[in-house]
Amino acid sequence: MPGAATGGDWSEPHQPWTASPQWATLPAALADAVATLPEAPAVISREGRRTFAELGARSERVARALMASGVTAGDRVALWAENRLEWPAICLGIWRSGAIIVPINTRLKGLEAADMLRRTRARLLFVLPSLLGNDYLTLLHEAAGPAVAERPFRDLPHLQAAVAIEPGPGTEGCLSYDEFLAGADQVSTEDLAAREGAIGADDPAEILFTSGTTGAPKGVLLGHQQLLRNYWDWSGINGLNHHDRSLLTSPYSHGPGINGNLVTSLMRRFASVLVDVFDPESTLELVRQEKVTVMLGPANLYARLMAAAEGGPAPELRLALVGMASIPPDLTARLRSEWSVQTLCNSYGAIESSVVTMTRPSDSDSVVETSSGRPLPGVEVRVVDGDGADQPPNTPGELLIRSQGVMLGYWEAPEQTAAAVDDDGWFASGDIATLDDDGNVAIVDRKKEVFMVGGFNVYPAEVESLLLHHPDLAHAAVVPVADERSGEVGVAFVVPLTDHAVDPDEVVTWARRSMANYKAPRRVVVLDELPLAPTGKTDRTLLKQQAAELVASHA
Repeated sequence: MPGAATGGDWSEPHQPWTASPQWATLPAALADAVATLPEAPAVISREGRRTFAELGARSERVARALMASGVTAGDRVALWAENRLEWPAICLGIWRSGAIIVPINTRLKGLEAADMLRRTRARLLFVLPSLLGNDYLTLLHEAAGPAVAERPFRDLPHLQAAVAIEPGPGTEGCLSYDEFLAGADQVSTEDLAAREGAIGADDPAEILFTSGTTGAPKGVLLGHQQLLRNYWDWSGINGLNHHDRSLLTSPYSHGPGINGNLVTSLMRRFASVLVDVFDPESTLELVRQEKVTVMLGPANLYARLMAAAEGGPAPELRLALVGMASIPPDLTARLRSEWSVQTLCNSYGAIESSVVTMTRPSDSDSVVETSSGRPLPGVEVRVVDGDGADQPPNTPGELLIRSQGVMLGYWEAPEQTAAAVDDDGWFASGDIATLDDDGNVAIVDRKKEVFMVGGFNVYPAEVESLLLHHPDLAHAAVVPVADERSGEVGVAFVVPLTDHAVDPDEVVTWARRSMANYKAPRRVVVLDELPLAPTGKTDRTLLKQQAAELVASHA
């Protein structure tokens, strides 16, 4: 069929990794890792390190304490913390208790976190009170009210407990981590084993939030077996194994962190080397010190690390994973010549579909630089026009995906799920792609209006909605401009409420306090009204031109 490809058509010749993983659930994969490589390093950070045996023991105590606190199978438990040693132990403990994890990125602020907790009706929250000047619990109290009676936040009636991972500001009404863990003594190992044994392969494991172009973040529900199968294939093709040490710069709370790293490490038993706060110099020092062999990140991550490495010894990197974007040929050449990278891999995926396509180790550099490769085993893709008809090779159209990796659905949003996934199981990605004669997919445009800041997707409608929480703003429109450091950044055009004066710098400061820093506009322009296109909608093309001219005039 023109405009279509499958993993069966375009994968490498048969390899052992194409078999299904032997574990039905994530706790089962952990148990096997503990049994087979107990003393192997599992997690390494600037704080210290944990073996798989230690990860198993610590996650068991978390799971038993969750059960003692009343968490039952299917309950939602949120985790709001940076990349640190406790993160995987808490996450695995949540899974072992049969609960569903709701990861919250530390770049988010009080309004955003409260919305996630409210919509998922999270039963319990693990939180780091403060990081890099952001007092998360204080911000959450501002957004969701003070502690009342037996609950930590007045306006979150389903949240029965909050656990402060460390002491810090805003911890009134919260349990300390040690107080929480003490509850584990109330639950036997036999009771935990029974709970773990009742978890099904198709049971949900996580809710990852992604924003929609309507401005309302959507919770994507993903299950145990689909995560294991999807990342089993992805990691097997890349040859990840227990000899590797894989650098994690992405937050654990994002798909590449919790799934591409943590889930994958349970199966392939490599050591995860955590970066809590990224800066090129200290990260490069960690890479050299821990002898990192695998790295995952956008092209500008490698460029910044290579700039910091000039004049010093090259890392011992065997595999460079670069996702979902064209790779500059000069970067490919430098990774080969200066860092002696053996394999480069490009790939494409989304939270709703997990990993969809990837290049293979035998591919030429030109394929890696210009495409996201072929579908994984068991994955089907189509490129269609506006009427749903398959496009000829190399002709742009919307990318449709059908696979075991497609989400279970949007959390409690059946209409949105039905709009995204049709009755035949095809997920409409909204991305514009081409498909060549060899089955390679190239993403040629992003979802409508979406732009990327430092590797993070930014949805203008969501940022605009958050900006309207500012007491002086009536309207807002956000557009991207090019930025040397982050790739793109946002510029906000705002219209004040009648008789309200607006200081652009104050709005920028407010935005940085109220939303994740990658979402916060770098510049604000005050207008009397937003320009309209002939359709009556905001003329974003004109605003993009004005934003580019503004940046150029201040260069």
